[in-house]
Amino acid sequence: MRLRDDKEIHTAVMEALYDDPRVEAGAIGIAVELGAVTLTGAARSFAEKWAIEEIVKRISGVRALANEIEVELAGTHHVSDTDLALAAANVLQWDAFLPETLQVEVERGVVTLSGSVDWEFQRVDAQNVVSRLHGVRNVINRIDVRGAARTLQI
Repeated sequence: MRLRDDKEIHTAVMEALYDDPRVEAGAIGIAVELGAVTLTGAARSFAEKWAIEEIVKRISGVRALANEIEVELAGTHHVSDTDLALAAANVLQWDAFLPETLQVEVERGVVTLSGSVDWEFQRVDAQNVVSRLHGVRNVINRIDVRGAARTLQI
């Protein structure tokens, strides 16, 4: 099996982004060098930025990814930090798999999550649910996984 060259990777990335309805592909710049993809431009939300990253990581031949996309919220999507903090706290509280002890801090649309959970999937889940909220520019996940490896006794 031969490796894809940079031009083939560039084409594959572009096609994948244009084929995904979550993405405004025309606002994204793509550069490829030795299999390393650099993304630039603007996304309408953190969720869109994250979706773009997810799409590119699945493409054969991509060896590295630098996601330099900026989240630019349109005026109609501006949410105050107070409202965003309340919304984030609520979605975390409503998730049945997350403990109620997680904390949220918001500054200029950047949500910082902290606290501790028993499992890695909970840490990831917390970031996932918060990242989809309107107004989120980025998520910093400082949640610790406290659970030691658990052994199943039969």
